[in-house]
Amino acid sequence: MKILDIEQQSFLIMRKFYLMLEKNINKLLEENNLTISQSFVLSLLNHYYDGSCEFKKIEKRLDVAQSTTVNLIKKLEQKGFVETFISKEDKRVKILKITEKGKGVCELFNEKAKLQGKKMYDNLTVEEKEQFFMLLQKISCVLD
Repeated sequence: MKILDIEQQSFLIMRKFYLMLEKNINKLLEENNLTISQSFVLSLLNHYYDGSCEFKKIEKRLDVAQSTTVNLIKKLEQKGFVETFISKEDKRVKILKITEKGKGVCELFNEKAKLQGKKMYDNLTVEEKEQFFMLLQKISCVLD
């Protein structure tokens, strides 16, 4: 049996880590009848755009076709997570606003993420956490 080198072992551990996080995220999304893309739109609205923004900003941020953005938003609106409006200043511009229900789901995600993060980091010292974060940043810079 061939012994894996450290890079291969690291890759396998990162893959396992990713799959475990993805499983937990998907479970949470299923409980709230959301897809990953839909949750990303809610997160953008709630955390980056102060609760509302133009459709175009979401489209650009997601880097997807206009039709894809429209379908995502339509489904979120049907589920009661967002509302859409026509801009008062420019009738050609559509505005997206997160609802209280959407904010509630975002808060739930944040609470669950904090618990997951606490569980993940509980067995590390402060120095190990800082070193881990630094290494993740360093690795992610070469992957971009």
